[in-house]
Amino acid sequence: KDCPLASAATWGETEIVKTLLKAGAKVDALGSGHPALWWAAFAGSQASTLTALLDAGADVEAQSTGMGTPLFTLLTQGKSPAEPVATITSQSPYIVKAGVVLPPRMLNPQESDYSTIEDMMAVLITHNAKAEGTIPRTGETALMWAGRGNRADAIKALIAAKADLNAKSKTNMT
Repeated sequence: KDCPLASAATWGETEIVKTLLKAGAKVDALGSGHPALWWAAFAGSQASTLTALLDAGADVEAQSTGMGTPLFTLLTQGKSPAEPVATITSQSPYIVKAGVVLPPRMLNPQESDYSTIEDMMAVLITHNAKAEGTIPRTGETALMWAGRGNRADAIKALIAAKADLNAKSKTNMT
């Protein structure tokens, strides 16, 4: 089940997010099992969208249905913020058939339409996302995910935010 706030967050429509919140939308309502903040991170939309949701009280550590926190979700994305959008829009024939109208920047993603993943990480960390947190099922840390994705800037940001450099997953991986 979808909700308007999660949809607006997914597309990075910051002004619509603010309007919905001002009108009384619940900031942590779930859209298809995930809070709006998670969707904004998943789609790699806009740092301003994350900020609007967090300033309205979104839980920066909210676990989505089996997918981790927004910080972990950001670290699963490609190096380009337009990559997750390309994945979403590759389903365009199905989306259009369902009656969804995609914003222009979703139909033809350009780097300039998106905040960098590092900028979005900075917003989450500034709002107290736990750099030392783990995914409960595996015990993997955000630093492990950043390393797996060869994300040097993310690794530097997590170290600066006091990530545990010696943490081990449930399978004793570091």
